[in-house]
Amino acid sequence: MHKKNTPLHLQEIIYSSSDTTLSKQITKLEREGKIRKVAPRLYSPNLEDKPAAIVRRNLFSILGHLYPDAVLSHRSALEFKP
Repeated sequence: MHKKNTPLHLQEIIYSSSDTTLSKQITKLEREGKIRKVAPRLYSPNLEDKPAAIVRRNLFSILGHLYPDAVLSHRSALEFKP
């Protein structure tokens, strides 16, 4: 979950941004080895777990960010999977 008050390096999922300041901060953290890219436009400071595990654990947060007005229904809701 992206929280505005939580420092980037403490969030498990960091979303890329068109905000220049945030984009520079993400680039700097990646260059310093403090975060890594786990999927297109997604970064994480979790350097231990496999990217697939990080994405799976944060799947609904990621989907909510990418598709803010989407609604899960029927099979997706019952199986708790997209």
